[in-house]
Amino acid sequence: MTKTSDLSERRQQQQLITESAAAFAKRELLPSALRSGSISHTRWQGLAELGLMSLLIPEDAGGLGLKIGDLVPALEQLGKPLLREPFIASAVLAGVVLAGSGTPKSASLLESLAEGVLIPAVAWQESYDLAGDHTSTKLSKENGGQNLSGRKILVTPGDEVDGFIVAASGAGVTTLVWVAANAEGVKVETRRAADGGEAATVHFENVAVTDDDVLSVDGAALLDEAQQLATIAVCAELLGLIRGAIDMTMDYLRTRKQFNRTIGSFQALQHRATDLFIQQELSAVAISRAVADFEMATDSRTRAIAASRAKARLSSAALIVTKEAIQMHGGIGYTDEHDIGLYLKRALTLSAWLGNAAEHRARFARLTLGEAA
Repeated sequence: MTKTSDLSERRQQQQLITESAAAFAKRELLPSALRSGSISHTRWQGLAELGLMSLLIPEDAGGLGLKIGDLVPALEQLGKPLLREPFIASAVLAGVVLAGSGTPKSASLLESLAEGVLIPAVAWQESYDLAGDHTSTKLSKENGGQNLSGRKILVTPGDEVDGFIVAASGAGVTTLVWVAANAEGVKVETRRAADGGEAATVHFENVAVTDDDVLSVDGAALLDEAQQLATIAVCAELLGLIRGAIDMTMDYLRTRKQFNRTIGSFQALQHRATDLFIQQELSAVAISRAVADFEMATDSRTRAIAASRAKARLSSAALIVTKEAIQMHGGIGYTDEHDIGLYLKRALTLSAWLGNAAEHRARFARLTLGEAA
């Protein structure tokens, strides 16, 4: 098979995935769903039925074995009407870790995730910086067994989660272990995020860990790969959010009348609308380049550069667009009843998760200047 035919086949596959995601979004998703503050298990299983849960999972692990570029267009479609369910946190971040561990336990968990009956979360952060790779959570051997003790912050999703993939310090390396949410010694403190979702601080107090629960003895590299993939995925959802906010704003400009004219005919608002489209197109180019660089990368540093370049752009653009969209709606945009405010709330959450624009600019500069040196 030639490269041209391979590319054509991949584009057709991407189109089918994107069309399925778009149909699901139109049928099942509404911005107002964010107001409920809860995960819909019906929608979660619907995402699983589309095959999206296992899209990035290698074929030998029971998945479809596709690439991040195949998922990005679908995430744009899901991001437009504001996806409430923690797809990226559970299916991408946690899913990639489970797929890479290759243990019987992870295989069982992956099967449940693919069926839409499992909602996992990755618990790795203990500080608020982007790296977040220092861990004081300990996995120690006692009385012939293993115990886990420590505290993790900003765990997403924080509510309705079935279990945690916990990064712990053991034998001088970062070990990844599975802990059920209802295990003895686990205490979850949830906190409402800007978009109505929940993030959690999770305390682990002498939690018993079996050998089967150990997903990766030295899992730092696996966790890093999953984080960079998830960062690209967040950028895709942010691009969808940007498109959704602009579409809603353009509809408003076309229908709202003032002085017997639609307000979209006013030149000042046309100029502001143009600025929104510029942000949208710059964002689309940024994520396209990031995906291309990411898929060709052969080392973690190159992947991190690609992810940071995109996240810095998309985080900034999403906040610019959603704030301006509220302004262009006038007084109604500031009310809780109008959905345009939900786009800003979602943008606030996603733009900060896995590192905000300032943090990613700093990391991008640090990594690229290091290369120049």
